[in-house]
Amino acid sequence: VMDVVDFPHSLGIFYTALTQFLGFWSYGDEYKVMGLSAFGEPKYLDEMRKIVKLKNNGLFEIDTSYFLHDSEGVEMTWLNEKPAIGRIFSDKLEDLLGRCREKGEELSQRYRDIATSVQLMYEEAYFHILNSLYKRTGLKNVALAGGCLQNSLANGKIYDKTSFKNVYIPPAAHDAGGAIGAAFYLWHHILDKSRNFEMNFPYWGPQFNKENIKMVLMREKANINYEELDEEELNKKVVKELTEGKIIGWFQGRSEWGPRALGNRSILADPRGKEIKDILNARIKKREWFRPFAPVILKEKTEEWFERGEEVSFMEKVYNIKENKIKVMDVVDFPHSLGIFYTALTQFLGFWSYGDEYKVMG
Repeated sequence: VMDVVDFPHSLGIFYTALTQFLGFWSYGDEYKVMGLSAFGEPKYLDEMRKIVKLKNNGLFEIDTSYFLHDSEGVEMTWLNEKPAIGRIFSDKLEDLLGRCREKGEELSQRYRDIATSVQLMYEEAYFHILNSLYKRTGLKNVALAGGCLQNSLANGKIYDKTSFKNVYIPPAAHDAGGAIGAAFYLWHHILDKSRNFEMNFPYWGPQFNKENIKMVLMREKANINYEELDEEELNKKVVKELTEGKIIGWFQGRSEWGPRALGNRSILADPRGKEIKDILNARIKKREWFRPFAPVILKEKTEEWFERGEEVSFMEKVYNIKENKIKVMDVVDFPHSLGIFYTALTQFLGFWSYGDEYKVMG
């Protein structure tokens, strides 16, 4: 262990507190701030630098007077099998940034600008740590984990903002990854077993065979009409319906481990229709208008569409889309006029691991 950032200093607490400030109170809502950050300007970055202070040793500290977790503690309860976290930020944060947003209140430009500033402050600290690590070690490879590593927008900039050449982020970098981490600690450190496992695909969940699925369909036959197709017929039909603007629920193999739907439990749609993002957000996902969707692309087509070509297997990085492809893919609806690059949370498909979805894409 080369260094640690001890409690109460935490980029995760910083981001969660500002997520609450922006009116998003559900557990795990930080990704909403990340998405909203594309629609603002960093007008509050100087204020953020009063909250998060970078240190000469390559680490950081937060000004705890803007928070309650150190002085009063933060209550966590469980509601409907989900954790609910009490207020983390103090009144002093409102003195600095103005009134916090009420849940459900309109997202005015001020709140959008705060979201942008939060994201850029996080990235400043993140790359400050990574660049210091590189300077101290000279290593070209880095493996990253922790809840903050779900910030795919920052992850997609690692190659541009640091000197690392190979970056590995697992499909469940957040707390859920602790389970497999504990198992590997036992395997490697306690039992002294060799290191020969590489997690290069995320499909570790349950799967259901054809008989299981037909049993459910038969039970629900009064409500569900279905037909059975062979693989070739199925793929052709899916492609046809996608090109006609239909939306497909795609279910195959084992479910994904981690927060991203990576092709085995996914909603598929053709991104070339500008209205498709709004339809998916409003009618199916029932979520905020600004939330983007991830394009899926064949691995061999990566450099044709994106400014970077490094592999993204787990949808853990956001890359900039090449300018000549922006108008083709309107679903990634980030405002170019505000100086924010058009970007996409990306998954690259290789035939070896994604099977039928690869054939549909092809």
